[in-house]
Amino acid sequence: MEPPITGVEREALLRSQIRKQMPQHDATGILLLLWVARLSRLMGLFHLHTDGLTPSIDPTGQTALTMLFLAEPVPLSPTELSRALMQTSGGMTKTLARLESEALIARVPNEQDARSVLISLTTTGQEWIRRHLDEVASHWQSNLDQSPEIDRLDAVRTMASLIAMLERANSVQP
Repeated sequence: MEPPITGVEREALLRSQIRKQMPQHDATGILLLLWVARLSRLMGLFHLHTDGLTPSIDPTGQTALTMLFLAEPVPLSPTELSRALMQTSGGMTKTLARLESEALIARVPNEQDARSVLISLTTTGQEWIRRHLDEVASHWQSNLDQSPEIDRLDAVRTMASLIAMLERANSVQP
């Protein structure tokens, strides 16, 4: 059995294949697409490992709960959440309905605008997201502890840079 290929070797191989198949293009864009897709699949695998929490919440719901948790004690509007999650208003309505049906969020009247509502975590939602984030942080910490701090900081900066570049390219508000 051959030893596993390293990330640098994989990049060189893919870059070579892209140049061969599409010589008119810089390989970087296609490599970014491949790496982001791989990262997405890897993150999906991690979400499968956090399904032990009850209720089981999909990744979009988990992200919405996280945004609400980080904003506390200030509730957020559905529009703020949909912008943060890059989700359509219809998709956000469905996400919020699922979270509300599990008693994880509550809709509260907006004192500044009687026509709208704000979303806040319920006590159950606060407990759920704390357990979830504790599990996520523990998982990442045990894995990240194996890398030097400078590499961890570089990874975060690189990811933030990539996201900012993709947001600009797609005219998405941060």
